[in-house]
Amino acid sequence: MPFYRPRTYVTHGYQGTLGYGFPTALGVKVAHPDKQVISITGDGGFLFGASELAIAVQHRIATVTLIFNNNAYGNVKRSQIQKYGGRVIATDLHNLISSNSPSATERLACVRKRPKP
Repeated sequence: MPFYRPRTYVTHGYQGTLGYGFPTALGVKVAHPDKQVISITGDGGFLFGASELAIAVQHRIATVTLIFNNNAYGNVKRSQIQKYGGRVIATDLHNLISSNSPSATERLACVRKRPKP
């Protein structure tokens, strides 16, 4: 995704901070209501800030959030695999985002869109 203007790409750098993306996107949108804001996050990282969905709905903070479902706290799992010879603990998540049941975002009256197969 190209960025053509200064200060249009907000990142945590290489800190690998789980949960940074979605709450930060809300803050960026409030600071710049005229700009389109997109948050890209994994399912585990999204969970760290999922409670902010209520704030987004209450204050009508419209952002686009792409959630990649890998059923894990991905950064933590990757670090454990690299540092501990493939052994992992407490990094797997199950059925957080399911296409077979209503999601948390739908229950909070947010919009969820999926690409058609």
